[in-house]
Amino acid sequence: MEEPAPEGLEWPADDALTMQLASAVEPVISGPKVLNAALVLVKANVHPNAATRQQEGHLEMDRQIHFRFQVNLANGAKEAINNIKSVGVNLPAMIASAATAASLPYMQYVTTTDYMSLVYTDTQTGEVLHQRTGQKKGNVASDNGTGAFKVSAAPAPVLQ
Repeated sequence: MEEPAPEGLEWPADDALTMQLASAVEPVISGPKVLNAALVLVKANVHPNAATRQQEGHLEMDRQIHFRFQVNLANGAKEAINNIKSVGVNLPAMIASAATAASLPYMQYVTTTDYMSLVYTDTQTGEVLHQRTGQKKGNVASDNGTGAFKVSAAPAPVLQ
């Protein structure tokens, strides 16, 4: 259990927080043990955001960061799927270690968890595979990154 944050320690603004953590998370996820490919940060947001925290009276130190990355897996998804199966359970520790190494002053007061939902789309065949790892907030069970499962494509909408 983490010790309480010292008085005066403050979170950075939401935009700064997402950028600080993205710079620690990106190398872990893109590294050879996970996806083994360069990532593009598509979207990042903090939950609850500043306005919601104020309106709903959340603990001032309560934050959850959501990242959406995009990657082009040149050799297909097989290696990434197998890597997620192997290291999925260790991702929170890997991310926490990278963030601590980045000397972010609040990391010693943070509990790191992860939930990743990966969608692999074969651009040639259109086949979509889905894989999950980690524990989604509010769920009792964890996904362990076991094999990806096929997702059926929805029929294209008919435009009238």
